[in-house]
Amino acid sequence: MQDYSVSNTEAAKNAKTYVADFPSGQFFDSSTATFISGGTIKSPMGGNIQAYKDKSAAEKAAAELGANVIAK
Repeated sequence: MQDYSVSNTEAAKNAKTYVADFPSGQFFDSSTATFISGGTIKSPMGGNIQAYKDKSAAEKAAAELGANVIAK
């Protein structure tokens, strides 16, 4: 999704994207998400990124998984 947005800026400029909160699985607006990447995170499509609605939960998970918090 991120790769598409970067390479298709005109098509994506009015798009609204949603991500699943990793702990709950509930979808929410990606513009408010805190993402973590790296460490021991593995995902099916190889992005190895998790999204969190709650920043403190993301920071805790990042510490536990040896991951990095991605600034948006």
